[in-house]
This record gives sequence, structure tokens and C-alpha cells, in this order.
Amino acid sequence: MLPTKNDTVKNIIFIATVIIGLLLLSGCQFLNKARAKGQATSAPVLVDGKMYIGSVDKNLYALNAVTGSQANKYENMGIISAPPTYANGTIFAGSNDYQTLYAIDTVSKKIKWKFESGGQVISSTAYADGIVYFASDNFYAIDAATGKEKWRFEEDTAIAPPAVDNGVVYFVGYTTKLYAFDIKSGKLKFDFKSDDVTDTELGPVAADGVVYLGSDDLYALDGATGKEIWKFKVDGGVLSAPQINEGIIYFGNDKGQVFAIDAKSGKEVWKFSTENEIYSSAAVSEDTVYFGSNYGNFYAYNATTGKKKWQVKLTDIDKQFRKRIRERTAEEVPVVSGGLIYYVTPNNGKVNALDTKTGKIKWSW
Repeated sequence: MLPTKNDTVKNIIFIATVIIGLLLLSGCQFLNKARAKGQATSAPVLVDGKMYIGSVDKNLYALNAVTGSQANKYENMGIISAPPTYANGTIFAGSNDYQTLYAIDTVSKKIKWKFESGGQVISSTAYADGIVYFASDNFYAIDAATGKEKWRFEEDTAIAPPAVDNGVVYFVGYTTKLYAFDIKSGKLKFDFKSDDVTDTELGPVAADGVVYLGSDDLYALDGATGKEIWKFKVDGGVLSAPQINEGIIYFGNDKGQVFAIDAKSGKEVWKFSTENEIYSSAAVSEDTVYFGSNYGNFYAYNATTGKKKWQVKLTDIDKQFRKRIRERTAEEVPVVSGGLIYYVTPNNGKVNALDTKTGKIKWSW
């Protein structure tokens, strides 16, 4: 018996349905495979051979730092845009959309506690003497063991990470003031305000009783009183969060220059030009300083002389995205460990592990 017209139509529909189903299935498998890698939204923190990093799929991943393979995954943590931090067996990670700070035990791999704030947790944390500090709708001091609030400051808050030194915690508020608090009591010791301080997205760095603040210029302030010690004029302003290593402060500006400044005197040690805006913070290891540029390049320079060692192109960043980078991307913080330098390119969220000696990419995620 020959098939009728209706049978033929039914067969066509059945075959089409099967084909569409297979395509959808393969598409889902492809998407799941792609999502398995995620897309980094934060710089990493390295602990005991593992790299912890936030992802656009709202998971926190633990990767093998040598191979890049996935070791563990913490699901449904929200968007983590600031680098997680580590102290005493605990990873601290803040979520933007879930407005929560998480504490994760690195041994049991379980969440120890979570603290729900009233706003996005954009900044990294700082840790000292059993207390973790972070900014959200307020500036908080939280017991690192229990997750209980110790104190808060409600008059201002921040999006840049705080710094701790000599019993004082510092942060830059939305009002562009630098605040200094006693870490135990939360008592305000001083605040510092200058017309030249216009940037609220660069956190301070503190060491040996001095706090350094980058904005239109670079300041060194007495960490106990807030009195200005020196100011270094910067053409183009300080664009990357200053980093200090062995008495030298490193930072970049929007003229494509990277500076090395003596922390005691405020005098320039060296500078060099890349012709690319420098939003990446510097990472320093042994005799080398590493940083990324606004054009997708990554550099290694001698930390003492400023002589270039190598340069690699990690990605192409178009002009439109370069404009958006002006809003800062918290993932632009290189990390060095075990002969590798890790860096997240801001336009595609790719984690790159490069050989510190040659710049050769060992793996990417």
C-alpha cells in the first residue's frame, strides 16, 4: 500500500523533529562543554597548588595551578568580580549580585559561613588578626572564624580593596576620602582628603607605617596621622593600583608609562613607555615586574633597571572595549607562583598561565 499524502507529511515532520532534537542536544552539549570552562570574572588567588577564580556562570572554580585542569567547583556563588583572598585555611570571596561574602574551608571544601550585606560586594577583602574587612553598602569588619559582624562604618563605603598595616585598616570611600580605622574597635583615626584625589577605584597600599594612595598623583601619608610625607606628580594620573615590593612602588598611567618610585623618598627610580594605557596592577617576583596593557599586551621588565625582558600579545582589544576598561576591571591583577605568571585578559575573561622566564603560554582556561 502506497503511503498517503498525510503519511508523507507525518514522516517529514517526524524526521525534522528528530533532526531538530539532535541539533538541540548537540547544541546543549556544546554549551555545557563551553560553560564547564566558564569565563573568569576575577583575578585568581593561589593556595596549595590550586587557583581559585570567579566565573561568569556564577561558580567559583578551583583549578590545578600547574595544568589548568578543574579540581573543584563551588556552584551558585553569584558573580565574583574581585579577586578572592586567602588566610588561615579559608578563601574569602564576595558576590556582586547575591550581596554576600563567602568563607570557604580549603580542606573540607565546604562553605564555613556566609555574610549577607545590603549591597554588592565588589572589593576584595583584607585580613588581620582574625578579622576580615570588606566594603559593600557599608564598610564591614567580620569575625573570620564565625562570620559575625564586629563593627561597621555607615557614612561611606568603597569599591576598591582595603589595606591593613600596624593595627590600622584603610580604604578609599566614594567621597574620595581615605579613611583609617583601628582594626579592633572600628574607631576612626583620621581621614584624608585632597582636591587631587578624584579616583575611588584604586585601593591604598600600606607598609611599614606608611600608606600610599594613587589618584591624579601618588601620595605617601603617615599611617598613624594621615600627614602627607611626599607627593609624586603623575602626568596622566595613576591608573593601576600601586604595588610595593622591597621599598619600590610600581604603577602605570594613561600615557602608557610604568613607574618605579622609591617608597621612602618619593623619587623616580625608572620609568618606561609601552604606548598602551596601563590599567593592570604590577606583580613583582625576584628581579622581574609583570603587568598587562590596555591593548592586550603583557610585559616583563627588570624590576631594578626597567629594562624589558619580554613582551607577548595575549588578545586583541578593540577601541570600544578599551573605553569600557576605563571603568576598571578587577581581574587585571597578575599573580606569580611556581615559575608561572597568571593573568586574566579583560575582554574575554581568559586565564593565561605564562612561563615567567620566556612569556610562553603554558595553558589557558
